[in-house]
Amino acid sequence: MSFLPTQNYSLFALPVYYVLSLYPHAYALNLIKAATNGQWDNANPRSTLWDETMKRIVPNETYTCFERAEAAHKNGMENFPLFATALVLGTVVELPSQRMNAFAGTFLIVRALYTAAYINIKRGKISFVRSWLWGLGMGLCISIIGMAANKVRLSD
Repeated sequence: MSFLPTQNYSLFALPVYYVLSLYPHAYALNLIKAATNGQWDNANPRSTLWDETMKRIVPNETYTCFERAEAAHKNGMENFPLFATALVLGTVVELPSQRMNAFAGTFLIVRALYTAAYINIKRGKISFVRSWLWGLGMGLCISIIGMAANKVRLSD
């Protein structure tokens, strides 16, 4: 890992991850607006009535892509706390900067691939790729949390 900087830049991955998690939502909105001539119920976007209207007026393939993009967005938001926890704990206990930088960069790449897979994989037969990427990302976070916990344990 000698090619990685010796300073810890890993916390900069937090805003990058947040923007990465917002992308699928923006993509989903653009899909629906394109299919409905710009219609979008911004006053009540999670309304079941609006959802039923979209199902009725939007082509099925577009609607299912919208659903996958929204699910990818929600999953990104749900996983933000674990990623942030791993970054903060690793930084506080001073895990090696190169390790933290490698973790942050690898996690962002895995999440970008996961997001692309979530939005684009339409068949159940290959959807395991998405699940594998999710598991890899979670494993990376748990690994850093475990290293941080072990360092605290050994410090007494």
